[in-house]
Amino acid sequence: MKNYYSMQEGEFLPSIDSTVKNNFASDITYPEIYYKVQPFIIFSCDQLESCRHIITQDMLDQIGDDIYTKVCIMYPDLEEYANQYPMKLSVESAQRSRGGMFRRRGLFRDFIDLLLINELFRRAF
Repeated sequence: MKNYYSMQEGEFLPSIDSTVKNNFASDITYPEIYYKVQPFIIFSCDQLESCRHIITQDMLDQIGDDIYTKVCIMYPDLEEYANQYPMKLSVESAQRSRGGMFRRRGLFRDFIDLLLINELFRRAF
């Protein structure tokens, strides 16, 4: 098998030990916030899977808001964290003036939406 990470073959990436390459995917450590939010994402996706409805943007927004509320109830420290990074109105107004579909609702809510969409794609909804 060709070593795609080898400097000898003209690649720009350094060589990676084969044991590191083989174990890399299983050793990825996510931030603590991921492990707090992901169970709520999985539970919501399980509920969606049992209903088999067509998922609309409004449904995604509602599910994201529901997850946000539940996470903040379970982990009040995350609500405090979420409020540290509020949405900047100047950025939002600049996006609207260009006719863009800027939907940002704050960093933590964006994170929840990202995890939700990722899980839905992973399940091939």
